[in-house]
Amino acid sequence: DPLSGKILIDGQDIRDVTQHSLRQAIGVVPQDTVLFNDTLYYNIAYGDPKADEDRILAAAKAAQLDDFIRRLPSGYQTTVGERGLKLSGGEKQRVAIARALLRDPEIFFFDEATSSLDSATEREIQGNFAAISKGRTSLVIAHRLSTMQRPGQKGIPFFFVRVDQAGTITKRHSATRLQFARFGGACPLWNVHRAFETPGRFLRQLAETPDGVKYFCLARDVSKPGGSFGSPVRRFAIGLGCEVAHADALVYAAGMDISPKGTFEPIGISCRICERANCHQRSVPPLERRLRIDENSRGTLPYEVLR
Repeated sequence: DPLSGKILIDGQDIRDVTQHSLRQAIGVVPQDTVLFNDTLYYNIAYGDPKADEDRILAAAKAAQLDDFIRRLPSGYQTTVGERGLKLSGGEKQRVAIARALLRDPEIFFFDEATSSLDSATEREIQGNFAAISKGRTSLVIAHRLSTMQRPGQKGIPFFFVRVDQAGTITKRHSATRLQFARFGGACPLWNVHRAFETPGRFLRQLAETPDGVKYFCLARDVSKPGGSFGSPVRRFAIGLGCEVAHADALVYAAGMDISPKGTFEPIGISCRICERANCHQRSVPPLERRLRIDENSRGTLPYEVLR
């Protein structure tokens, strides 16, 4: 039971239903599949011991497993070995998917369910998920953004970045026009750096890159345990965002002036490749520009960036 508040499924408080009925409504596809030293047929049927053969075969086909099984000498009566050691990681995941589909639940949990599959098989299974999950609730947990995609539903193209306390980018991905420097850190004017100063808070920012593209940016700090007793906690900042044309679809952009007249912070990709001449937070000169130093003048920078 929750420590505070309540969890409702179809308007029913889960504290008012039996644990058995709650679990019957949920199908889970874990990243690490538990298989028994028995046949493929038995391991799929474990999802619903009362299912008949037609339902079991249909679940195997939906999980893109049927063709593989029929090529085996013993077919569905093939023994998988202790914990499925005779199967590859992708094959074990497809057994787990077939097992969950056989349950025919109202709620699906996919925890890295396709992480060991090749791209072609993943797309085929996603197409089946889209049809099977229609009218149901599906919760998808994944590192690969391709796992989150649905055929014909591209959604909002995001960028993602993780920055450590030294300002170095440690993870990056962009489905937008925003690109990240291959080495080093990000622009110091980006709100992802300020996230360390306000732990636990989401920071919003409207930003514009030198090419004139405008973005809505969201940032927050996260902490990770050190991995062993007494190890220091590792802190990172996560940056997430999209081009401002898509910002009106995000609840976090509510109340911000995302019109062309809005105030957008000028940011760059990295100081080394940014060509903004008068940036007050520049850490190093641009690589491909000549500099001029005038000892008798004082400006935003101790040097002038020549065009």
